[in-house]
Amino acid sequence: MRLSRIVIRHFKAHAEIAFTIPKTDENRPGSANFVSIVGENNAGKSSILEAIHLACPGGETSVPLQEHFPYDVDQRRENPIEVEFHFDEIAEQDKLKHAIRNHVIDGVYRVKKLWVKPGAKPEHYVFAPQFTFPSLAGLKLREDIERNDEWRAVLKEYDLREKVTFTKMNKNITSDLEQIAIDIGAPCAVKGDSEWSPNPGGIRANLDTVLPRVIFVPAIQATGDVADVGKKQSTVRKIVNMMFEEQLADNEIVSAFR
Repeated sequence: MRLSRIVIRHFKAHAEIAFTIPKTDENRPGSANFVSIVGENNAGKSSILEAIHLACPGGETSVPLQEHFPYDVDQRRENPIEVEFHFDEIAEQDKLKHAIRNHVIDGVYRVKKLWVKPGAKPEHYVFAPQFTFPSLAGLKLREDIERNDEWRAVLKEYDLREKVTFTKMNKNITSDLEQIAIDIGAPCAVKGDSEWSPNPGGIRANLDTVLPRVIFVPAIQATGDVADVGKKQSTVRKIVNMMFEEQLADNEIVSAFR
C-alpha cells in the first residue's frame, strides 16, 4: 500500500500541518512518488521528519520528549501530539491483516498515533465504520445461536476457524463472533457511521506491522556514523538490511544459498 497523506498536530511549533504525497503520473513530466520539504532555517522542516520518525517503527525511540510538547501541561490531554497517516492502493494481501481488514473506507486506510505526555507510550487509533449487533443480546448458550437465522452462518465460520466447541457465551466468544460477522458481511453486523476507534486489530503491536519503517538521518551527524556498515544503527546498514529483506529475500540465488 502507498502512503498518500500525513497530518501532524501539536508537535513542537506545529499546531497542525498536513501534506499529500503525489503519485507518479505519466502525463505530468517530473512527477514521482515523493515529496520535498523546502523552507528557511527554523521553519519546522526537521520537526515534520521527527514526528514521522516518532510514529513509525524502526526509530530509536517511540516516546516523545519534553521538548516535543510546546504547550501548557494542563492542555496535553485536550491537545495531545497526533501523527495521522493515510494509505491508498491497498493490496489484497494487506487487506487480510488484522490491523487493516474492515477498516478501508473508499479505498483509503487511515490510522493515527497519539501521545498525551512526555515518555508516554502511543495510543493507537483507526478510522473505521462502527457496527452494532442488536440480535446478539440475550443469546447465552450455543444452542441459542444455532437456532438464530442471522448468527448461524457466523457460528459455522467460528467453528472452522477456532476448531473448538463452546457451550456458554463469554466476553471473548462474543467478541470473536462479532468480528467474524463483520468479516463475512453477516446481516447481524449492522454498519453505522465511521469514526476513530482505538487499538485496530485488537493488539497494540498490530498497527506497527503495517506502518512503514523509517530511516532518519539527522541534519548534523558525523559522516562516519552514517556510512559505517559495521555499526548496527548506521544509515547505510539500515538501508542495506531493508534492501535485503524487501527486495532480495525471495531471490532464487538467496533462497538456494539459505
